[in-house]
Amino acid sequence: MDQKRDVLFVIGFASLVGILVLWLSYSSTTKRIDQVEEALTQVPPARYVLPDFAAMQAELPAEAVQHKSLYVPLYSHIYARQGSPILLESTLSIRNRDSRKPVYIRTLNYYGTSGNLVKRYLDAPIRLEPFQSVDLVIPAKDTQGGTGANFVVEWAAGEEIDPPQVEAVMVALVGTQAFSFVRPASEISPL
Repeated sequence: MDQKRDVLFVIGFASLVGILVLWLSYSSTTKRIDQVEEALTQVPPARYVLPDFAAMQAELPAEAVQHKSLYVPLYSHIYARQGSPILLESTLSIRNRDSRKPVYIRTLNYYGTSGNLVKRYLDAPIRLEPFQSVDLVIPAKDTQGGTGANFVVEWAAGEEIDPPQVEAVMVALVGTQAFSFVRPASEISPL
């Protein structure tokens, strides 16, 4: 009898261990499947593509109630380590902060250190809807702007609006070091 009881005990114990192993295996597998599903549903941002300004073109309002010219400092590089250049990737960000009304961007010009026009981005005004934004990226390898590069952005609105937020973000990755800084736009006299 004792032998039969011992065999039943061993079988019961083995069954319990088997159930525990199956449960742990299922739990671990379910967790891994959930992690894989989450990884597959997280879509990284696409690589930068210059906005299609032609598709955003719009007529300016007949009467501009608000209009401003903004100067945005931008750096294609900075100097460090006894004057060695560190190349910067720069992003100009223009954001319509108004929740109800559009803003019109009339001018979007990129200037170099000597004041020369490097590039005119708009052939016609563009319209940014409420909370819409547009970005321009100047790659790190594009050094023609220099340390004194800048954008001039002119905007207008047909009604009183919250002014757009315009700023430049510069970033550099050098070995294990990273540099980043933001420069806000400041108002200037109209061009």
